[in-house]
Amino acid sequence: MEKQEAFSINSVVISLIALSQGFLSLSDLSLNYLYKDDFSLSPAKVSMLASLTNIPWIIKPLWGFISDCYPILGKRRSPYLVIFGILGCMCWISMGTFVDSTTSCLLIMMLIQISVCFCNVIAEALVVEESQKTKHDQKQASKFVTLFFGVRSLGTVLTAYTGGLLLEIIDKRSVFLITACFPLFLLFSAYALEEPKFDESPKIQEQLLQIYNFISRKDIYIPVLFILLFTATPSCGDAMFFYYTNHLKFEPEFMGRMKMTFGVGSIIAMTIYNKFLQEIEFKVIMITTTVICAMISMSQLLLVTRLNSAIGIPDELFAVFCTFIVQFTAELNMLPLLVLCCRICPKNIEGCLYALLMSTMNLGSMFSSQTGGLLMLALGITQTNFKYLWALILITSLIMIAPLPMLALIPDFYKSEDKKGYELV
Repeated sequence: MEKQEAFSINSVVISLIALSQGFLSLSDLSLNYLYKDDFSLSPAKVSMLASLTNIPWIIKPLWGFISDCYPILGKRRSPYLVIFGILGCMCWISMGTFVDSTTSCLLIMMLIQISVCFCNVIAEALVVEESQKTKHDQKQASKFVTLFFGVRSLGTVLTAYTGGLLLEIIDKRSVFLITACFPLFLLFSAYALEEPKFDESPKIQEQLLQIYNFISRKDIYIPVLFILLFTATPSCGDAMFFYYTNHLKFEPEFMGRMKMTFGVGSIIAMTIYNKFLQEIEFKVIMITTTVICAMISMSQLLLVTRLNSAIGIPDELFAVFCTFIVQFTAELNMLPLLVLCCRICPKNIEGCLYALLMSTMNLGSMFSSQTGGLLMLALGITQTNFKYLWALILITSLIMIAPLPMLALIPDFYKSEDKKGYELV
């Protein structure tokens, strides 16, 4: 009975951390409009700025290493939740008061991302710990992975539309001040968290050796390399935001509706994966969802060439549909890998190891923003010039499927009930 209670409490903690991160979506549109209107940044510069603020997520293993190896007052999780919850709150207050330049905004956003990323590492470490309590059962791992990412998406759904609606009532800085409340959820999660007290820190050399032994396995580094290449393909997302707002004249309220659709797509994808796709082989899901994602992405050509209007499809309906399908398939891309990562992480370095695996995706996302920005510069896409946006969409859609041949190098996995988790066929 005690074991079930601990399970229940830690589930609440995981959910609180995920919800606080999802609620931060309230500020997403305000940030985009801040870059576009107040700082007059081009789509390429917005992509570059986004990639720089992504750096804390690339060095995510560092935060996991600190959490695993340097307990505070004998605790590896709760003290850090308190520290970074307060830091996040103060940074959002700063965004709502004195930030008035690109440089100061970049500095504060970096601190915000560090606080969010550190707490994300702690939540994911808890997900791994809970997933491994029942001999690496596939359904148990899937349950906790989808709990964290599902609740986070729920937070996005609840606040994304509100963020757009608020922009038509109050200014951006007021939205930032409201957002400052959400990191304080972490204080409640720190209080509720049940964790053992560590009398001494783990030996760093042993931790580093465990990490090296783990990532040097061929069945680990080849799938991770594939994910890096897949997530590094160029993105046209920032250019599309400018196209939606400057050319199609979508209002903030509607942009919030699109952001909400993004979260709904994630939740539905997780539900379908949990119900029907857990047993389907990783490669099959990856190939199918990638091809669908590329086709839907390419369908945006209809929007930028105005063919959708010619065949009677309204711009708003078309944009919402594309957003939903792309996010839905992208979520199905990643879920099998996230579950796999939970099952193969060694004990006592869960935070560091899982963070290392996830930072690979974040590094790919940074490359995606950078290469997308370079393509925008090369094609002459600006705040008002969208002449070659069709070419950007075509290039990014085709490159999306380029890494798929590498799937042949990834070993096949099967389920195992022993303590090794996944084993190779």
